[in-house]
Amino acid sequence: MSLLASLNRPVVATQPVLRRILKAMNEAGVAVTLPCAQRWAGLSPAATALLMTLSEADTPLWLDEYLDTPELRDALYQAGSAPLSHIQPAALALLHSDSNPDLHAIAAAGGTVILEVSGA
Repeated sequence: MSLLASLNRPVVATQPVLRRILKAMNEAGVAVTLPCAQRWAGLSPAATALLMTLSEADTPLWLDEYLDTPELRDALYQAGSAPLSHIQPAALALLHSDSNPDLHAIAAAGGTVILEVSGA
């Protein structure tokens, strides 16, 4: 599968991303590639695409301390993404692979966890 090179037109460009996310979440074992060129500070292009697609103004985002930087906060603010929250459990959480959080405490039941891992 492929994806647009960048999400320059978020409303239009996030639709193919959403379809691929839904495919990956609904079909166990299916690998989905999100080869986006755009990236926010400290994140991979795939994590950026996921956040741009899944973030909503009424769904607070919990950031892992490994990823929580002023640059990323600014990018999220500029994109009009979800408000940041340290309230747990959260409906949307972004974690780094080097952290070891208690997922039961961080993610709400039915919440979405995005795990940022280094590329292979």
